[in-house]
Amino acid sequence: MLKAFFASIFAIFFNVFFLVSFVLFVLLNTILNVDFYKGSISEKFYETTIDVASTSIYKQKDQMKIDFTENELREILMQTVSEEDFESTLVSFIRQIVEPDFGENGIATVVLDLSKISGKLPGFAEILAEKLFATLPDCKRGEMPTDENLCIPEGLSVEDFKAQAISAFDAGFLSSIPSQVKVLEIQEQDLVIYGDKRLDKNLLWNVWWMTVSINLLLLFIISLIILKPWYKVLKWISKPLISGSIFSGLIFLAIYNLPKLLVRAIESGATKDSVLVKDEVDSILRFVGDLFTVISTGALWLAGSLLLVGISIYIAGVLGKHHSNG
Repeated sequence: MLKAFFASIFAIFFNVFFLVSFVLFVLLNTILNVDFYKGSISEKFYETTIDVASTSIYKQKDQMKIDFTENELREILMQTVSEEDFESTLVSFIRQIVEPDFGENGIATVVLDLSKISGKLPGFAEILAEKLFATLPDCKRGEMPTDENLCIPEGLSVEDFKAQAISAFDAGFLSSIPSQVKVLEIQEQDLVIYGDKRLDKNLLWNVWWMTVSINLLLLFIISLIILKPWYKVLKWISKPLISGSIFSGLIFLAIYNLPKLLVRAIESGATKDSVLVKDEVDSILRFVGDLFTVISTGALWLAGSLLLVGISIYIAGVLGKHHSNG
C-alpha cells in the first residue's frame, strides 16, 4: 500500500511534466516553426485574405459605380496577387518574429514587406478600369462625367480611360501604400531570463528535452518503488503514460472545437449593426478554425500514438502476470 501511494505521487508529477512537454513539442513544431506556415497554412490564409478583401470592396461597389459580382472581384484579386507572392510575404514576416535577428543595438525590427504585393496592385487597378469602361454608359453630346453622373466621354479610348483611372487610383490609394511597414521592435533585453540566457526557440527546445528527461527519471523512480514483480512495474509505468496522453488529447480536442463555439457565441450575440461585417468575420473564423484543426489534428495523432504505447505496455504487464501465474 505504501509503495502504491508513493508511486501515485510520482505519477502525478509525471502527468504535469508530460503536459508541459507535450504542449511545448506541439508549439515548437507548429506556431513557432517557420516551415509550418508554408504550403497549406499559407494557402488558407491567402484564401481568407482574398475573401475578406473582395467582400469589403464588393460592399463599396455602388459608390464605385462598377457592376461586378463578388466572385468576379475575387478572381481579379487572385489574378493580381499570386499564392507564391503571399506566402513569401507571410513567411518572411513570421521568421522575423520567431527567429528575430538582433542588431548591435540589441533590437530586432519586425517589418512587413509589402513590395511584392503592392507592386502588383496597378494590375488590379487596370483590370477594374477595363471593367468600369465596359460598364459605364457613354456621355451625352457635350456632357462631361461628374461624381454624381459617371460616364465615358465621347471619343475616349479604353487605353486613355485606363491610364486616367490608374493615375487617379495611384494618387488616391496606391501612393499611400508603403512598400514596407514597421510592425514592432523586439528588445533583446526583454527576452533575457537570467545571465546570457534569453527566451528563444533554442531555450524552449532545451526545456523540452529537460521535461522529457524528467519524465523518464520519474518513470525510473516509479519502477524502483514498485521494483518487482516486473509485470507490475510495466502496469505502473503504463498508467501515467495513458492518463497523460488522454488529458493532453482532451485539451487539444477542446482547442479543435473552440472556433465552432466562437461562431455560436458571435451568432447568438449578433445585432443588425454587426451584420455588415458578418462575412468578413466568418472568413476569419474559418481560417482560425482551419489553423486550430491542423494544430489539433497533429496533436491528437501524437496523443493517440502515445496512448497506444501506454496501452501496449499495460497489456504486456497483464499478459506477463498471467504467464507468471500460469
